[in-house]
Amino acid sequence: MNEGPHMETLRLIRRITADGVLEVDEVYDLAHFLNECRPARKSWPGSVLWETMQSIFDDGEVSQEELEA
Repeated sequence: MNEGPHMETLRLIRRITADGVLEVDEVYDLAHFLNECRPARKSWPGSVLWETMQSIFDDGEVSQEELEA
């Protein structure tokens, strides 16, 4: 059963990317949101972002390469 995209996640992503610049604080905001909202992690786009976010935070730092990805 396809539940469709998680709209709250999409709204957050649109807000974060509105200025065309991704800041480290915005990545932390997105990570916090995904940590707190299990349904967001289980539905697209959070299901894709969740794995990426985990790899970003494995080393405890957000690199420029990770921001670009």
